[in-house]
Amino acid sequence: MKQRYFSTTPIHDPRDFVGREREIVQINEALAAGRSCAVIGPQGSGKTSLLHHIGQAVAMVLDEPPQVVFLSLTRVNDARDLYSPMLRALRANGDDELSLTQAFNETNTPPMLLLLDDLESAGLGWIGVVRSALRGWVNQGFLQIVAASSRALDHVAPDLQSTLSQITLPPMPEREVRSLIDTLTQSAKLEPDPATINQVINLAGGYPAAIKLALETWAQSQATTGFDWQQVFREQQQQAAHASNGLGGYSTMIESEALPTKVKQHPAQQSKPQTKAEEPQRPRTYKADDPSEFLIMLILFSLAVLLGYLVGSWLGLVVGLAVLGMWVGLAHAMVRWRGNGALSHIYVRATRWLPLVGRFAPK
Repeated sequence: MKQRYFSTTPIHDPRDFVGREREIVQINEALAAGRSCAVIGPQGSGKTSLLHHIGQAVAMVLDEPPQVVFLSLTRVNDARDLYSPMLRALRANGDDELSLTQAFNETNTPPMLLLLDDLESAGLGWIGVVRSALRGWVNQGFLQIVAASSRALDHVAPDLQSTLSQITLPPMPEREVRSLIDTLTQSAKLEPDPATINQVINLAGGYPAAIKLALETWAQSQATTGFDWQQVFREQQQQAAHASNGLGGYSTMIESEALPTKVKQHPAQQSKPQTKAEEPQRPRTYKADDPSEFLIMLILFSLAVLLGYLVGSWLGLVVGLAVLGMWVGLAHAMVRWRGNGALSHIYVRATRWLPLVGRFAPK
């Protein structure tokens, strides 16, 4: 039996997770704003590892650390298979919707983050009644969901499209691919030369599973009788694509650092007509739907105006309007700069602490 150099299992240790910086920012923005989302990407794009990473880091994103529950929907053959782990996480008894509703309504119940993997392969327990209950708990603020699927929501769960914003996983940029290769080879105590690394990048593209497969094939060629590892990789890649009926396989497209909005394809790969890629949905802006928040903001603003009037000057009103205008402008700017993690974080915090701005922010 040949020694395997690279594991094909999902990454659970956050120290081993590399890349997906842009998508992590998008997911964290959604969670910080109280929303739920679905990660859409082909098999081998690292969705399961990303879910684990989000669950491990969520305590640093939300003001109140949630109770995290990870479930693969392939194992949900009955509604109880979904409800029981959620109730156990809340240290409550029961295995049905009523028990979970009662647990959520307890005053000391922490918020919950439900990580749902394999949406496209859900078992018989993933029925409409279950999805309706989840939507209700999300709308009531008891629950947030981050799901993962190799197919878009309109194919696997159309009734969740209004609940989960979709975030597409494209191939990783070359910078992240090189960082992943460096991490993997150091862990396996391998030292590929720069030419080999370039060959791996050109062949495997920007998805983690394909990168591991290419590195594994190269490593095996070095440890045993030499063979054309690139040809073997292409054959294994084709087999993976056929075995998964087109949902798997690994794209050879990789995002260029010099041209971040375009992709390039290895010339050895026969070009195929490309369908228009679905753009990631822009995270919706935070809106303060609680009337009490708006009322408090209005009272505070009125007090500022009244104070300026009592001291015999309209300076208070002018300053108040100027500050509000600047903050609204900042909110608009943050939406357009949502790819910048630091600025986006400021935007989410600003609109949370000044609900009035959230009402003027663009959709």
